[in-house]
Parts: sequence; C-alpha cells; structure tokens
Amino acid sequence: MRQLPPPPKRAFTLVELLVVIGIIAVLVGMLLPALSRARSAAARTSCLSNQRQLLLGIQMYQNRFRGCPPPPIINGNPGASHRLYHPDPAVNGRGAYQNWCCLGILYGTGIVVKMVGPDDPPPFMFYCPVQTNNLLRFPDGWYPSIKRGGYAYRLAALNTWLPFVGTPELNELKAAARGRFRKPMALTTDVVYSEDGIGGTPMSVWSHEKPPFVMAGFSDGHAEAVAIPVPLYKAQLGKIDTLNESDAFIMGIFQACDTKDFRPFDIWLKFLK
Repeated sequence: MRQLPPPPKRAFTLVELLVVIGIIAVLVGMLLPALSRARSAAARTSCLSNQRQLLLGIQMYQNRFRGCPPPPIINGNPGASHRLYHPDPAVNGRGAYQNWCCLGILYGTGIVVKMVGPDDPPPFMFYCPVQTNNLLRFPDGWYPSIKRGGYAYRLAALNTWLPFVGTPELNELKAAARGRFRKPMALTTDVVYSEDGIGGTPMSVWSHEKPPFVMAGFSDGHAEAVAIPVPLYKAQLGKIDTLNESDAFIMGIFQACDTKDFRPFDIWLKFLK
C-alpha cells in the first residue's frame, strides 16, 4: 500500500505575524510608562527618606546643643546652603564648626558618623538619588577640600534683603534658629538653584521633573513631595542669572512649601522678564 506524504507544516502568515508584533508593541507601550512612573515614585521615596534622616540628625543635634538646630552662616547665601565643608574659614564665616557648615555640621559634630574627618566616606543621605548635576552628587560633590550636598538648608542665612523674607518671616526664621518653631516649617529641600562656587554662576539643578516635584523636609520630622506649578517652572528657566536672584528663588520655594501658595512668585517673575 502506497504511503501518503506527511501534511506540510503550517507556518504563520504575514498578517498573523504583524498582528502578534502589534500586540507586543501595544503591551510594551502600556508597560513602559508604568515602569517609568514606578521608577520616579521610588526615587521620590528615596529622596524623602534622605530628608527624614537629615531631620532626625537635626533633632539629635538640638538634643545635644540646647535645642538649637545647626546655626546660620553669618553673611551666608541661601543659594549656597548646600555647602557642607570649605577649608577657608573666611568663606564659611561665623557659624561653622571646624570648617563644616549648614547641614555638614551634622557630619562634623559626629551626629551621623562615628569618626569625623574630611576624608571619611559620605553618608548618602546628603545626596538626592536623581540629581543630575555632578557638583551636587557623589563623588564629584565630595572633594577633599570643598564638599557640597544635594539639599538646601533654610536656616543657612538670615538675611533681610530677600524679596520673600519680610519682617514677619525674618522673625520666624530667627526664632527657628533658636529652636522655637511656631508651626511646622520646611527646613530642607531639593536644590532648585544654587551658587556653584566656580565663577559665581548659579546653576539650574531641579531634581524632580514631573509635575515637577520638590521634596521638602519639615521641622516636625515629616517630609513630603510638593508639586510646583508647571507655568512657574517654565517661567523661571533661563531667567535667574545672578546669585541674589537664586537666593530669592530658593527662599521663595521654602516659603511656598510652608503655605502651598505660589502666587507670590507672580510679581517676582514679572521682574525677571
């Protein structure tokens, strides 16, 4: 009896193959935004955790030094409040401890490390995980001489000439410098503008882009993500080109973190146009 040949194997048609590829593309398109959102949420959580640790360090510092938080730097600038260590006492001004200043005093006084020295490895709580500016990241920001962190410190300077610091605000800042907080006050935040220490040119160093967010730590120990209005973010891009303007901007962000009111920026941004 004659044996019949086996039936030919059925292959995918071109249409079927294109349908499968299309389904895979749709699934990838659905998953990638979700993964990106999850990555951003994880970065914000990590940044908030860093600032909570810094706030805990501030509270430990207050317990050791009669209720006072790390002191302001006399003649200091809020735009340079990310500085942790500078070898020149003349640059640091009064208020530094063995050339450690601002939040760096937590390191210099042994609050966050057991042994203190300029060459010790840095605690990563000083650095925002999504910071893109190398001067505010490890290791570039942790030079043997000048050391910079990724967070601003509100009590770094008590100046009266800033647009967002009137007499009531200044009195609150002075009381806070003595450890007296009438209400929760933002003490730390992502660096939004800063003086880079090289030529005196401010840098735009936003750490969180969408919507965009600024992470802020408050005097009562909690930290939260504060949404910055997109028009404000777009309006200030490329407009702030002096150290005084960066000082004013960062103090305005601190104040807005307290009140969640960004309307005071409207008049100030018109001045920059």
